[in-house]
Amino acid sequence: MEIEKALKEKTILYALWDCESDTGWTNYQFDSPLRKIFKKVIKFDPRKKRFLYGSKLMKEKFLEIVRISRPDYVFLMVGSDEMNIDTLEEIKKISPKTKTIALLTDEDVEFDVFSRYYALFVDYCMVTQPRYLYLYDKDGLKNGLPMVGFNVELFKPLKVPKIYDISFVGQQYTPRVDLIRFLIKNKININIWGQGWLDYDDLRDLIKGGPVNVEKYIEITNKSKITLCLVKNKYGNPHVSHRPFEVAACKSFQLLDYAPEYLDYFKENKEIILFKSKEDLLKKINYYLKNDALRKKIANAAYIKVINSYDIKDSLKEFFKSILEYEESGYKRTIP
Repeated sequence: MEIEKALKEKTILYALWDCESDTGWTNYQFDSPLRKIFKKVIKFDPRKKRFLYGSKLMKEKFLEIVRISRPDYVFLMVGSDEMNIDTLEEIKKISPKTKTIALLTDEDVEFDVFSRYYALFVDYCMVTQPRYLYLYDKDGLKNGLPMVGFNVELFKPLKVPKIYDISFVGQQYTPRVDLIRFLIKNKININIWGQGWLDYDDLRDLIKGGPVNVEKYIEITNKSKITLCLVKNKYGNPHVSHRPFEVAACKSFQLLDYAPEYLDYFKENKEIILFKSKEDLLKKINYYLKNDALRKKIANAAYIKVINSYDIKDSLKEFFKSILEYEESGYKRTIP
């Protein structure tokens, strides 16, 4: 209760990329939970404002909000032309007591070339892949804090029939196209939503729509016997994504690319099913389509794990509790 009381006295400027977009992950992930935790939430979408005003004016408007509101925290994504190191330094000049928090989601591929440098100029890094926190320690960085949580109030089971054998929602990448073509060749009935798929004439009959908003995404997930989660990044490497947690929160069954990081969160073959190759995926699709009871059992186990362990409100409270404890201990950001 103490942390809840403390945060209810504070203001946060929530300036994540796409935080005002209907299809933006940062919007549906953080907006409602932050509003329940903080006294005041100020929203500023750098992407939307850049399209409206251009880069220079967008940055000026952002810094003007900092100047007027003097928030306790600025929560942002760093690295764009506008949200760069100069901007972080300007925030400190304008409002010295404001603490900056950078959302960092790709430490598996970006720490060495990106995060380790920006971490020198923000007060705290929200690290959504905690197994890579050792890299911060190795660099002598003290401001990397873990946060693994998902909006389990938004993502939830719906009382709808399972009308799709297998569905996939996501952007097309070449490895994904190759995998989908393999499944089609082997007579798998898959339904696809996402950006870029209409570029392929041979896949047009499978495309149900382009990018979807969160409500449609939840509906599709709930209506699917199997949700295909292709979580390798665009470089073809295993990558921890928010999708498997969201599917689990819908109490829906899923098959996803093998990535050992997921075993930090789920028990393999009991709460989550991973595949290691196209052939392995095909085998598991055919097996689990025939085993309704087992699908439901695994989906239910994953659902219980997520709602009990990864509720974003609880995770955010723990994250900010760590920040407040750092402040009370006299922690100050320094450059090693």
